[in-house]
Amino acid sequence: MTTHRKSRTSQHLNPGEAAIPASDVRKGDLVLAALVDVNGHTHRLDHATPYVADPRPDKPGCECPGHSSLTTEASEKPLVVLYDGPNWDGACDVVPDDTTVIIRKRAEPRQTTRREPTGLDTLRDLLRL
Repeated sequence: MTTHRKSRTSQHLNPGEAAIPASDVRKGDLVLAALVDVNGHTHRLDHATPYVADPRPDKPGCECPGHSSLTTEASEKPLVVLYDGPNWDGACDVVPDDTTVIIRKRAEPRQTTRREPTGLDTLRDLLRL
């Protein structure tokens, strides 16, 4: 997971949340909010309805309200569609891929160490035959 400078995001995060670029959002992540810069200040913009992400490449020519609301500057950047479903009356959640979004923290994969099989493992395997 990408780590962002603490000074920019820590004040906007609640326990159990992580701030990542939109380009790093994976299918199944719960998207809670985005960080937007307005007049040199960073603000947290929470989604009224958090959603489960299903990231896709941009859909050029899409004229949904999500695409229509992009500024000219934002629409000139590489875009990612984080959601395209029934929420928001068919509007995509499309953002520049460098936008910082806030997700519920992902569970870290557990590290397992491989061990040598024992005689008991061999016996179990034989009994399964």
